[in-house]
Amino acid sequence: MRFSSLLPVSTALLLALSACSSEPASPSFSDFYGQYLAAAGTVAVCELGFAPEYALARVRNEDRIHLLPDASKAISSGRVKFDSAKAQSCLRQLQTPSTCWGAAVQALPSMAATADCATLLQGAVAAGGACYSPQDCVSGQCATCPSTCGAATVLAEGADCSGRNVACPQGTKCELAEGDTSKCVRNGAMYSYCSSNHDCASGLACVRGFGGHGPPLCSTPIAAGAGCLILDTGNSCASGLWCQPSSSGSSDGTCAAQVDAGATCTSVQSLLVGIASPQCKGNQICAGLVLDSNGGVTTPGHCDVPHDVGGACTATGSSATQGCYYGLVCDGTNHCAALPKAGSPCVLRLGTRVCDPAAWCDNAGNCQALKSDGSACASYKECASEFCPSTGLCTTKAVCDGP
Repeated sequence: MRFSSLLPVSTALLLALSACSSEPASPSFSDFYGQYLAAAGTVAVCELGFAPEYALARVRNEDRIHLLPDASKAISSGRVKFDSAKAQSCLRQLQTPSTCWGAAVQALPSMAATADCATLLQGAVAAGGACYSPQDCVSGQCATCPSTCGAATVLAEGADCSGRNVACPQGTKCELAEGDTSKCVRNGAMYSYCSSNHDCASGLACVRGFGGHGPPLCSTPIAAGAGCLILDTGNSCASGLWCQPSSSGSSDGTCAAQVDAGATCTSVQSLLVGIASPQCKGNQICAGLVLDSNGGVTTPGHCDVPHDVGGACTATGSSATQGCYYGLVCDGTNHCAALPKAGSPCVLRLGTRVCDPAAWCDNAGNCQALKSDGSACASYKECASEFCPSTGLCTTKAVCDGP
């Protein structure tokens, strides 16, 4: 996926929101999917900081591993059931705010906040029936493609899932609970595993236990004045707070109040969870911040909204602090610019030569159009399919697909 090298998007995040203000009486899957793509593009802009012109392409690429447009085929063939009432409820509950950057920003809802979004597709194939994806099966078990559905017993939410030949219902997963037992836990619920705050239900944060060495779990955010850890999963403190390091470069700190727009800031978070600074209110970035190789502050920044093409920026610092949406570059005139397209010279971004996602940078430093299947290639980077096998020809990887 062309954008996967820039910033991964979690499954929960991609399913999170609908950007549409109106809802159909009974949406078809194609209706729902179109609104879902628009919503995921909004999330890529609002929560992660992608440039608007790249957001939808980003989502379309990443999404292919999560909710395929080809689900329509599985639905029409009867392998998967689509619940239009749940789809309607999902879209109604998860509306995006009109403002997603700046002091007036509202919290973006999590897909984990509603069971309807997680269970609007249900497998319909019984044990022993032909399947092409785990999504086809009532049991959720389809080992290879094609194969037959496994005979696991589907448990109820909250049931003990530590036995053999059992499966948790859709929208839940089997996770370790108290007393070394495992239970079917709803995605994003308290103590469910997470990779970032986006994976947790509203009001919870993704927090590492056991002094920062344990697995990240959805948990109650940390209160003001309490100890916290600077994590790669996002801000673990309660709303309006951030984890202020105890010293420069420290991994531990105390939950303190976030600062206003224009205030001095000295903190960024992992690009895995977006470009916003946890120190700034309203999902803003720490523009102009420059850190040394050890994480020490060379030049403080200030809290500001990220800028689109033509906006002011500072060429120093990282992609999260130059002042542009992620995916843009700060050019020689200190203005945000789109990545160069095929036929233009490549540009340097943080020491790496880059081009528009529809192009690649050759050894001469020029952007070339991505190659179609059958074209000669020396690297996967040259191919639109991102696959250059030993034959030396761009090829689309074979995908098992049902009728």
